[in-house]
Amino acid sequence: MRSASRAFAQAACLFAAFAACVGLRLLEAPRWFAPELLLDGQPLMSTHDAYAWLAGAMGVNLRGHEPLAVIVELVNGLTGLSPEAIGFWLPPLLAALAGLPFVHLAHRLGILAFGFPAAVVAGCSLGYVVRTRVGSLDTDPFALFFPLFLAVELFITLSPLLREVWRGPAEKPDVRGAPDRVSVGACFGSFGLGLWCMAGVWLYAGMRPVITILLCFAALLGAALGRPQVRPWSVVLPLLPLAMLALGGGAGVVVGLGFALAVWRRPELGFSRRAGWTIAAALALMVVVFGFEIVRDIVVRLDYWLFPAADVVVSATNGPNLPSVLQSIREAQSMPLVDVARYLSVHPVLTIALVLGYAWLAFRRPAALVFVPLLALGLCASILGARFVMFGAAAMGAGVLGLGLLARRFVPRAWGRFPLAVALAGAILVPATLFMDRLRPDPVLSPRHAAALAEISSVTPSSSWLWLWWDYGYAAEFYAERFPIANGARHDAKWLYPLAAVHAGKPFEAANLMRFFAFSMQAQERALSERPEISGNPSFIHERTPPMTALAGLDGLSAQAEAQAVADGRRKPEGGYPDQYFVVSWDTLRLAGWIIRFGTRNLADGTFATGDVSRIEGDMRVDTEQGLLHSPLAGTLPLASLDVLDEAGNSGFSWQRGSGMHVVMNRQTREAFMMDATAYGSAMVQLLVGEPSRFARDFELVIDAAPWARVYRLLP
Repeated sequence: MRSASRAFAQAACLFAAFAACVGLRLLEAPRWFAPELLLDGQPLMSTHDAYAWLAGAMGVNLRGHEPLAVIVELVNGLTGLSPEAIGFWLPPLLAALAGLPFVHLAHRLGILAFGFPAAVVAGCSLGYVVRTRVGSLDTDPFALFFPLFLAVELFITLSPLLREVWRGPAEKPDVRGAPDRVSVGACFGSFGLGLWCMAGVWLYAGMRPVITILLCFAALLGAALGRPQVRPWSVVLPLLPLAMLALGGGAGVVVGLGFALAVWRRPELGFSRRAGWTIAAALALMVVVFGFEIVRDIVVRLDYWLFPAADVVVSATNGPNLPSVLQSIREAQSMPLVDVARYLSVHPVLTIALVLGYAWLAFRRPAALVFVPLLALGLCASILGARFVMFGAAAMGAGVLGLGLLARRFVPRAWGRFPLAVALAGAILVPATLFMDRLRPDPVLSPRHAAALAEISSVTPSSSWLWLWWDYGYAAEFYAERFPIANGARHDAKWLYPLAAVHAGKPFEAANLMRFFAFSMQAQERALSERPEISGNPSFIHERTPPMTALAGLDGLSAQAEAQAVADGRRKPEGGYPDQYFVVSWDTLRLAGWIIRFGTRNLADGTFATGDVSRIEGDMRVDTEQGLLHSPLAGTLPLASLDVLDEAGNSGFSWQRGSGMHVVMNRQTREAFMMDATAYGSAMVQLLVGEPSRFARDFELVIDAAPWARVYRLLP
């Protein structure tokens, strides 16, 4: 009965933690269903990547075989829910799983009551919440859950093998005879955990470097802090089947199972004097079989994380000086340390308390040091970008358990510690709730923009290509079911620069560049289509036809001269290409500063126009007689023009000045942008605010959803 009551208590704690994490994220859901935020009664997504999985589930792109797309397709088939509804409601359910392993660990430590706040702080840390809110269908729940689960299991596996450095000599327990039993059981447990990690790698391929770091760190802990009665290689032994499976894929299953069976048949294998050679042979086998692929994954991941620096080196030495997109991605931008401290949990003060609690846990249970790599990744958000801060939530959960152990020293009775655990949970949930209350719906594109993309599917040939900024590429795949030139996967320099140059150039320059790059891509597609193994897969072919191939083999000076000649109309392609459509939108104006920076880049020396574009904050007033902008924040500024956009058209004003800023305002939202002449003259602005007849030589207006979006067909 006692074991049954413990099981019930653990189940209740799991359910409560899961419900709290889901409930917190659902607090903002009603605000997303305001009529002005819906498209045909369906919600919009809060992250660009969500549309990648929804489009994959529809079979539009190459992601149809990937786990999240498969899950969406499966849920859609079982429930009949629309893909948009699944993409909206599923993230909170997946995200709530992340902290649940702490409930099991708290139970093992004898402080089950603290499993609830530990799971809640891991599942509700602000850095994790903002990436797993409603409508943010992506791999982030898997990216945190599986490493955290692995760290918890490594803690449990290593605990009996590591010495407790805080104990005096007389307090050290007798562990003679334990290593054999622990290692045999641990090897088979490690094999099962390896299968679990294989599932994690399938769900989130980027987890392999994190698993590698955790396993290497655990092995170092074993070598440095192993009990005197346990040889260092005996600590490494239980980790080998896990490493073989998690990192080796199908081949790792065979090798890992064989290794576990060998230890089962010969339990003394890990404790004989020759065991070191056995371990060395196993490690050598892993390096030979899996090492190259593991190292390649880590190098590729580091190259992506550190891409801006690498991009400058590659561009400067191998050809045109191309821009890097990573610097413009919000999640890749570094965070101030004070924000890191806040987003690791829910408040900087609480973060400090939990770090101290974690230090206490590591002092009492050295195996807890296995969470250090995840804490380090969280702190690296100040360098590598905001997306990393969520990993630190694992150490915050461990910190709660450290506080639980400290409470047990002073309050030995479980019922006495229960109010402390509840108070700690409240200290986590109250600030998190206030944060969610201030959070406002922020869809990645407006409903009218999405509606314009959806209309494209009915007014354009299925073979059409769309030129729109890469942030909206996945949404275009989902709504328009057409091929976008770039998206969240195709946004490195060889895709980014041509797309940015089209947006940043004058309308006639944009048309010339579109023809030039489209002809190059079509020529590449024809060559690839002749290969029988891929001829029937247009999505696969599209992924391998970057427009920058048109300038391949040129150095920076030559590439710049060629691009300028094309833009001016002095170089014209000779050949056909599918119908090309240019989508300009109000949403894109919010990114206009970066687009100008990328699109005006000099391919020879890397210089660029600054693209002075800023949103006007607060109230503003325009003196239309004098052409003056009065703003409490910006002061009084002379204007060259004012464009006030609504569904009826553009109410424009201009003043004869040799200088001055341009203001573009959306009358419906009262949102306004101030920009310099370079940005104002760009195609992405002029095609949105200008009279379509001005561009009739190059473009035909197909869809007019101004002020939100316009879609133009490129004329031959």
